[in-house]
Amino acid sequence: MQASAQKRRITSKQRFGLLLIAPSFLIILGLMVYPLVYSLGISFFNLHITAPWLGTTFVGIKNYLSVITDPDMHSALWHTLFMAAVGIGLGIPISLFFALILNRKFPLRGLVRGILIIPWVIPGSVQGLLWSRIFDSHYGALNGILIQFGLIKEPITWLLDPHRALFLIAFASLWGAIPMMTLLYLAGLQSVPEELSDACQVDGGTRWGYFRYIVFPLLLPITLINLILRTIDAFTMFDLVYVLTGGGPAGATQVTGYYLYEAAFTKMNYGYASALAWLIAVTVTLLAIFYSRFTRTEGTAS
Repeated sequence: MQASAQKRRITSKQRFGLLLIAPSFLIILGLMVYPLVYSLGISFFNLHITAPWLGTTFVGIKNYLSVITDPDMHSALWHTLFMAAVGIGLGIPISLFFALILNRKFPLRGLVRGILIIPWVIPGSVQGLLWSRIFDSHYGALNGILIQFGLIKEPITWLLDPHRALFLIAFASLWGAIPMMTLLYLAGLQSVPEELSDACQVDGGTRWGYFRYIVFPLLLPITLINLILRTIDAFTMFDLVYVLTGGGPAGATQVTGYYLYEAAFTKMNYGYASALAWLIAVTVTLLAIFYSRFTRTEGTAS
């Protein structure tokens, strides 16, 4: 009898708990799940609201094939992969270096950590406005500094050169992302037991050996998170490109996030844009799986 009463009491608590989370679940269902399902559905239709006389017709995977064979999309994808490569290739070692420094004890360490986080908390559109002032060819701070030091004789149009503009946007994005990556690494470093360092010293190990064979393998989960976050940022980048170049010059800085915006809100081709969004989501998911297996292999090898 006591077991039966206790079981009924647990069941009633579970029902009460489900009742409490029901409103949140319904909100999530309405704001996230339904739009996802709806966008997947319209990706199989020709939904072009600038041509309403065409109607809404079922086209199957035609939108997906159009995205895959679109030369402009190929160009945007290469630009995005370049952004991701810069963010990963430079962001991870730089943020890890900063984290190693900030993990040491030195005067005003708390103040330095607080200053470090400032670029990350600035909204992307504000970051774009800040960098537009720095790179401006007429009154930009970068040209002013270089001219004062005698490194250049006349202002440089930084954002009008295709190759230069793409790298500058990648650099600006990296500037805003490094603080978050550094904080993640710093949290990982502070979770490494100090006993491991003492044991390594007792065994005659070097600092590099301690970092290579003990610290770095323990930081692989943090590295995986940073890899995924930088890839997502590269594929969804919009605000910096919109403010700095608008995808120019001549489409040289058009990335997948900005291309998606143009397909949906400039060309009003929602079927094509939905297919593009889902292909981006699938690509990022596959890259995340690859990163996960790569870091797992590195951890096993270490």
